[in-house]
Amino acid sequence: MSVTSQAEPAKPFPVIVGVSGHRDILPDAERALRDSLRCVLGGLKQTFGADAICVLSALAKGADQLVAEIATAPDLGLRLIAVSPMPLDDYRVTLNDDPHAAAVFDRLWSDAHLRLVLPWVAGNERQRDHKLQYEQVGAVLSRYSHVLLALWDGQGDWEGLATPKEQEAVRGGTAHVLHLRRFAEREARGFRHSKVFKDAGSRLDLARGGPALHVVTPRQKTGGTVASGSAEAVRAGDCVLLRPYAKSADRPKDTGKIDRKLHEGEKACLLSTLIDESRQDFTRIRELNHAVRNFGRIDRAVHTRQIRYLCPKDPATDPPGEAGIHLALLRNLQAGADAAAQSYQRSLLGEYLPAMGIRSMLGKGWKIMREERRWPCLGVLFLFAALVPVTVLLFETYAHHGRGLWPLIGYVAAPVLGFSVYHAVVERGEWQNRFQDYRALAEGMRVQIFWAASAVPSAVSDHYLRLQRDELGWVQFALRGPALWAAVLALELPGPCRPLVNECWIEDQCRFFQGEDGKSGRVALNQTALRGSNFWSDSFTGIGLGLSMLLLVLELSQRAGWASLSPHFLEAVQDWLLLLAAGAGGIAAAFIISRERRAYEAHVHSYHALGGIFAQAKAEALKPPCTTDAQEYQTLVFDLGREALAENAAWLQDHRRRRIEHHQGV
Repeated sequence: MSVTSQAEPAKPFPVIVGVSGHRDILPDAERALRDSLRCVLGGLKQTFGADAICVLSALAKGADQLVAEIATAPDLGLRLIAVSPMPLDDYRVTLNDDPHAAAVFDRLWSDAHLRLVLPWVAGNERQRDHKLQYEQVGAVLSRYSHVLLALWDGQGDWEGLATPKEQEAVRGGTAHVLHLRRFAEREARGFRHSKVFKDAGSRLDLARGGPALHVVTPRQKTGGTVASGSAEAVRAGDCVLLRPYAKSADRPKDTGKIDRKLHEGEKACLLSTLIDESRQDFTRIRELNHAVRNFGRIDRAVHTRQIRYLCPKDPATDPPGEAGIHLALLRNLQAGADAAAQSYQRSLLGEYLPAMGIRSMLGKGWKIMREERRWPCLGVLFLFAALVPVTVLLFETYAHHGRGLWPLIGYVAAPVLGFSVYHAVVERGEWQNRFQDYRALAEGMRVQIFWAASAVPSAVSDHYLRLQRDELGWVQFALRGPALWAAVLALELPGPCRPLVNECWIEDQCRFFQGEDGKSGRVALNQTALRGSNFWSDSFTGIGLGLSMLLLVLELSQRAGWASLSPHFLEAVQDWLLLLAAGAGGIAAAFIISRERRAYEAHVHSYHALGGIFAQAKAEALKPPCTTDAQEYQTLVFDLGREALAENAAWLQDHRRRRIEHHQGV
């Protein structure tokens, strides 16, 4: 059995701690630095869990190796992601001037959980400008880390360097990395011409950079002099949370916040010190990881099934060795996000609909009971929709059938029940937002997997949800970690894994949207559900109207003398007709509420368009390799991924407007 098809526990989404710093740390400052770094990393470990925190480092002499050794020591036991700025043999040569540092590098590189070897920046293959490669590493640290640790003396701030010559002298250094993090990576040639950041640097990109923590680090070169933007004096080991800037097309504007020195207690509680925007991003990731780690029996089964969907029928189709292991992790993460989304989807929308009809709907429920030994979920949407006719019937029963106490109690209790369930459970648990957010994350991961399997190292986080960053920026943020594994996988592959991508993505999505015969996929399912919902809502509306007309005819007949009925009998008949007419209208309203909140019509249009795109991609992808070279195939997959991401962003926008609220059951 392939490593990718084995059932494994769901993995948490990684939180990446990037490291940049000086090579010539003042020896007297090392102890203070170790204590401070151990406190910060220990706090992150306690907040997110040791299985989530990964330290990203180029393992250069000095600060890089210091942080890596602290992080991987037994008392912390964090995972290490090692990045080489250039082909490994070339980078290894730059470390030979210090045998001890070279030996430490070899050990840490060998023990690293993930190893990323960056290619030469385009045009630098012959020139081999090392600073340009370090600039590329700086872009990786800036773009992919969630928290950036800068072991820096505060000297030579990039913004304070007046001339290009002065900036050239520190290009690729820690001051430059901080500049990229706080402003825009696109200013760096090592970013613009990097294969890893293909089409990523839009001037209109307003993505959040994330927090940067300045760990005050005296260096030998400057005799231990340190500086900081904080209003307080600093010394070795002090931590200063750098003020955030807004990235924009022109000169970024200061948000008005100043650099803030953290007190000892705050170092271990970094999450609580962040500004609201960043704290929310990290909180969302932590909540997702908590859900993933605590999957119940049903969610574990969904997770395993989802991994199976992403695996080819022939395990030999998967790439061998470490590339296959990286692919397995990406599948695991995608399946975790998808299972979390389905968990909230079950609670919100239930498991019976959409369906081809009543028989199909009941068949779904029976299959769940038979195979999973549990009752299918109805969902709170069913509850809120059902409360409409129930409330109407209770009121009409009270008003026209003896004014009994119990119908009145039921009439009052029904909306109270809807209100209580909504505010105490649905709203407080953010069910709808979590369902939509986790679905967005799962779809982003799906594209990321197949970009990587096509040897395209681009990160989905650079191309997804740009217009929704205020509300869904955390999804972009969470995708940074998987992007590192995807980049390693893509760079390790000799070329696109065409059979894998074709079978598990392009053909699979064609079947999903259009079905095996072009008539039984999600498009047809939602069309049938839409027709059925329209039929039943129109039918019950017609029944209610017909009963009302019958009531009118009966009243006119009695007044005109065409019929002679006893007052008692006439009143009883009228009461029943009123009850049935109101009940039919309430049932019609329930079908309308369900149809609108399930967005059948929007899904039909969206799925039809995307199904056509995947069908066209399938026709192109299945052409013989001799007629479509690797680069053309990669372009096809890259464009297809962007179309899928754009469609999912539109899906999110539409569903954000379709709130499931308690007043729908009133």
